[in-house]
Amino acid sequence: MLYFLGKDASRNFITGNFNDEDASDQVADLSHDKLLSLKQWKQFYRKHYTKVGKLIGTYYDENGQLTPHGKVVKDRIKAAKQKEKDADLQKRIFPPCNLEWTQETGTRVWCTELSGGISRDWVGVPRQLYEPGSKSYRCACISDENKELGSIKEYDDCDPTSTSCFIKI
Repeated sequence: MLYFLGKDASRNFITGNFNDEDASDQVADLSHDKLLSLKQWKQFYRKHYTKVGKLIGTYYDENGQLTPHGKVVKDRIKAAKQKEKDADLQKRIFPPCNLEWTQETGTRVWCTELSGGISRDWVGVPRQLYEPGSKSYRCACISDENKELGSIKEYDDCDPTSTSCFIKI
């Protein structure tokens, strides 16, 4: 563990490169998912190790206060957490369908009260849901009350009232 002594190698927890020449504290350009992963590493170390101080440099000044760069990263992590909350809410409103594929029957999608791992008191019907920023539709279970929300499309050759459909991908 001497690799981390006296330096910030935060980015390396994401890249997996733990060589002295690869040590980097530059994380402001990481994606939201990678920033959340880095936050999990921080939580792990906080739980299992005793904090002895703050490293003066990119993120903390000589008084232990966040630098402007540190504030940017903190704000980006906050935004990533909000994005994750929004995605969780979206999945509660439009839970993923169950999905199976066999060579004999092809792809089947269906909805239950627990499809997509989201427990609820309604079943819904499988529909194609387009989420902004995505390159394609995903299968979502749509309730009667949410059928007008979002960009939703029925599957071809699927009865609009059926909770199970065989689809072409």
